[in-house]
Amino acid sequence: MDNRYSLNNIFETIIWIIMCHCIGDYCLQTEYLAKNKGKDCYCMFVHCVTYCVPFVLRFGISWKIFVIFFVHIITDTAKATYNSISLLTDQIIHFVAGTIFIYKNQEDNGILNFMMKKKKNFINEE
Repeated sequence: MDNRYSLNNIFETIIWIIMCHCIGDYCLQTEYLAKNKGKDCYCMFVHCVTYCVPFVLRFGISWKIFVIFFVHIITDTAKATYNSISLLTDQIIHFVAGTIFIYKNQEDNGILNFMMKKKKNFINEE
């Protein structure tokens, strides 16, 4: 079995997806963006771009990051502008999008992955 698909790697990837989601959706979203993203397309765009930053840092850039961006912009517009989905539905959609598109794209090319590999190599050299 390919090492990328071991149970430990799957669990670790899910933890990273949850962390990236929480950082992007809550920590990086200012109060101003939260209040105005339903009224202002620019605020929605900025929020969705900043939402993707932790994913890019961890998993690198691929076409799947753009899918996550568009899923986020569609679901947050449905929630913030039209109030047509609940917060729970919004969170489930984001998590499913992350697991489907990020887990299958585990190419180890994110900045954080690069730094962790360098640290591991440095420790092993001592």
